Amino acid sequence: MIPSILVELGRAVEIQTANGDIWEFPKSGRFVLTTNPEGKGKLFIFSATSNKPISKTSEKAEKLRRSFTGKMDIKTRIVDVSEKKLIRFGVCKAVVYESDKYGRTLKEYIHDFKTAPVLNVDSIYEPRIVVISGSKIRVTERGITG
Repeated sequence: MIPSILVELGRAVEIQTANGDIWEFPKSGRFVLTTNPEGKGKLFIFSATSNKPISKTSEKAEKLRRSFTGKMDIKTRIVDVSEKKLIRFGVCKAVVYESDKYGRTLKEYIHDFKTAPVLNVDSIYEPRIVVISGSKIRVTERGITG
């Protein structure tokens, strides 16, 4: 299940799978990397052009956004995933994203997973929603861990 409130962490650039595949996300689709307000267990990637920012938020979401980016603004999104069935695709090795954390200019970050999180997609051929799930995944002030 994808939560209705997701905290935006940055722009998704690519994911690398354990079998060597690399999926690049086009800038034109403005794919965003997000997480749940708790910042635990899951990362979500989807096109921001088809999903609207919302003003609805939670204290947990605001705290996580502030600790991750150093910013007071809150970027939350609601994602329409009604009746979407996710397909297990394999294992995610790494996620690459761009963020302007702590007021810096936009910078690219690469997170290599130490564990083997599961990679789920809504479509194998043209994924619009990607979910990376692993019990060790955490989003903290240092970035993505696990």
